[in-house]
Amino acid sequence: PPDLSDFRITYWVGGDGIALGNVRAMVQDQDGYLWLAANVGLVRFDGLRFAVMDITSGAKPLPVAPCRALYLARDGSLWVGYGNGQGLYHIVHGEVRDVYRQNQIDGSINAIAEDSDGTVGGGHDQGLHRFRGGAWESIRVSSGKDQRVFDIHEDRTHNLWVATATGLYRRTGASGFEAVSPGEGIVRAISEDANGQAWVTDELGGFRRAGTSDRNHLFDGSGVSLFHDREGNLWVATNGQGLWQVQ
Repeated sequence: PPDLSDFRITYWVGGDGIALGNVRAMVQDQDGYLWLAANVGLVRFDGLRFAVMDITSGAKPLPVAPCRALYLARDGSLWVGYGNGQGLYHIVHGEVRDVYRQNQIDGSINAIAEDSDGTVGGGHDQGLHRFRGGAWESIRVSSGKDQRVFDIHEDRTHNLWVATATGLYRRTGASGFEAVSPGEGIVRAISEDANGQAWVTDELGGFRRAGTSDRNHLFDGSGVSLFHDREGNLWVATNGQGLWQVQ
């Protein structure tokens, strides 16, 4: 096992009068700030202090609502997804430039991603939207009643993968979506390894290869999110079973 003696773990549940609650996502911007999607809303952390007030400028204030998704775009702007029907906020150079889909989508924005063409997609409790030509358009992923989308991923060959409440779906080229793992239940996250293999969360074994029914049989666990590091390890965040490192 690796030597962890050089690592220091610092734990926060909040600070500066802010109770973070659940933290769903975290990104670091070009100025070094950490931005947290927390129950209390969008939180900025500079390494010393947490802040929820006066962290953006402009005439459009941030909502008082749980924050569910964050994405740092290639142009350095920040996309923020909220719960309680508050939609998506686009922050450019510290200013809230635009607010999208507010009071038009019930529930939460769960995932935000940008494809190779610069098109931004938002997955939410009612399906999937993409921002193209200055307007949002709805994309039908599955034919079922439950349209919840939890994650979006474009792979190296530009296929679009979508993790939903009813399984994993993939779109190749301009064709529609096909079910990759029908009947496999909720898929919450997608990650691609160095060989181009897609991996997904699993409700029973924590994780599995996309498109297969193989699962981890060593121990049970409900996977929430996935990440491949530069060493080829797969990190799995679980629901109550801790953080796993799969070599």
